[in-house]
Amino acid sequence: MKVKLQPIKGYNGPNPFKDHQARTFDGKKIIREFHPTSKYWNLFNDQHEILIGKRGSGKTILLKMMRYSLLKKMKDPRALEIIAQKKYIGIYVPTHMEFIGRLRYQEIPDRDRLLFFQFAFNCFIARAFLYEINSIISGGGDLMNSAIKSREVARIISSIWFPKIEMEHISSIEHIDKAINDLYENTEVKDGLEKIPRVLKNTICRPIQAVSSQIYKNLGFEREPTWIVCIDEAEFIPVEQQRCINHLFRAESRRIVIKMATMPYAHQTKETLTDGVFAESNGNDFVYRKIDMEEDSDDFINVTNSLIKNRLRDFQDDGSPLFEKLDDFIEKVGNDDFIDYYQREKDKEKLTEKQFKAKVEKNLILELSQKRQKAIIGDKKDKKSIQKTILDKFFPIYFTRQMFELSKDGNTIPGWYSGPKMIRKISEGNPRQFILMMNALFEKAKTNSLSPKIQHSVIMDFLDQFSKATKSLPIEGPPLFDILEGLAKQLQKRTHNKQNMVFTGNSFQLRKNSISNDKLLVRCIKLGVCYLRINVDERSYLNEIDEDTKFSLSNSFSALFWVPMRKGDYPKLLAAPQYKQQTLNF
Repeated sequence: MKVKLQPIKGYNGPNPFKDHQARTFDGKKIIREFHPTSKYWNLFNDQHEILIGKRGSGKTILLKMMRYSLLKKMKDPRALEIIAQKKYIGIYVPTHMEFIGRLRYQEIPDRDRLLFFQFAFNCFIARAFLYEINSIISGGGDLMNSAIKSREVARIISSIWFPKIEMEHISSIEHIDKAINDLYENTEVKDGLEKIPRVLKNTICRPIQAVSSQIYKNLGFEREPTWIVCIDEAEFIPVEQQRCINHLFRAESRRIVIKMATMPYAHQTKETLTDGVFAESNGNDFVYRKIDMEEDSDDFINVTNSLIKNRLRDFQDDGSPLFEKLDDFIEKVGNDDFIDYYQREKDKEKLTEKQFKAKVEKNLILELSQKRQKAIIGDKKDKKSIQKTILDKFFPIYFTRQMFELSKDGNTIPGWYSGPKMIRKISEGNPRQFILMMNALFEKAKTNSLSPKIQHSVIMDFLDQFSKATKSLPIEGPPLFDILEGLAKQLQKRTHNKQNMVFTGNSFQLRKNSISNDKLLVRCIKLGVCYLRINVDERSYLNEIDEDTKFSLSNSFSALFWVPMRKGDYPKLLAAPQYKQQTLNF
């Protein structure tokens, strides 16, 4: 399918896919780009949840869009219903790295450290709460009435938060916000917290709990709402301070629900502030929820199409979308199935689709073991079902083997890693990975049409850079790169062996005692999981890696090393960096 690239070819302006950090987006850009997923709507509930997601999985934009102030601007019936019901009010609290750094290097007793964390975090929560309160009050449209209501609510809040301080100058929500900010900025850990109002150094979220029942009627609510406190980037919260969050999970939270986003393995304790009491992750206190999308899910297809539509909107003078979906921007072959791209590269005779598939099946069978060949052609009664079962399993492996051989033929560039379906597959359900790939493809579209061969070339260059960037990941980047390269080469050898084709893919397990005997290996794997280099089964993803963990190489590394992007059997592989000295037999 040819696409209309004229508005892009020759364009010299900024790449619309350059931005991929949602934390830097303003409210207008977030609303414009956000496409609600099924997981988003399911977050409006009364369950404490820790949202586990890899880098770039969309955690930040998901939580930011739960804010009342942004939710009310969405043109979606479900959003309007939540706003109208006034049952859930979301507030957004980012975890500031400078705040954590300010706390981490202070030589103070542990108890004082916890108290200061609670004070500082409550300041962030209080300011986020005030922002949404202001949004609720100002939503009525009557400026005079809003000013009166703001003064009434401010008076109630100030009398509870600052009971021993003269607050005559407080006449609006903005004044309280400034007072909280000044208090935070001018308080040093070393000076102690004696002069800090008790409500601000109490348990997490206490400022909201203290005033919610006193102000909801003033806000025009018939009943007290549930405040959803969205804590973002919680991987920066040290283990000791995680106890403060867990304490709220375990205690009576009083109209407060926590949605805390963090990376895999970053929530490292279930201890609370009470010795011997732990928060339970079975739903009694909180649950872990995986928020990563599947590459072929409706959610990811809709999100990627929305990104294409919105980021390329400015190319039209009237602001209308240049493309409605990824399929409009990226040239694809046939039905965008693997066999369509394979036929484009290998069908010199120009056969019909049916003829070509029959030829492929015949050639594939010849590469199987004698035992599998007999299973396909030997039993006439079950021939059709057996043939379909075996061939469906081996088609991806056969195609990968054939295309790899073609790629080694001189300067030949096969148009294999191309098309919307393949781009989403390599992105692996990760919006940031998708945006980064689109950034590379858009740059190429300025000078060339995005034919399958050009797409393949751009994507392979992107994956090569992605692979090398592993060495720059925090702390364990260099050994992680060695491990991944070693695993990839073992799977590559297994895929492209010269003997009979084996049922393989990018899945594997590690050799016995690898995990228990190598702490560096475990740290490297966890880093790789967080940064889209390696995958683990869901049990290990939400809990811990152990000897029974099932792994798979990420689709990005799989594509780079020509390993089928699918589950196969689970060979026991050697993950140690000294793989280069090993002779592996399959």
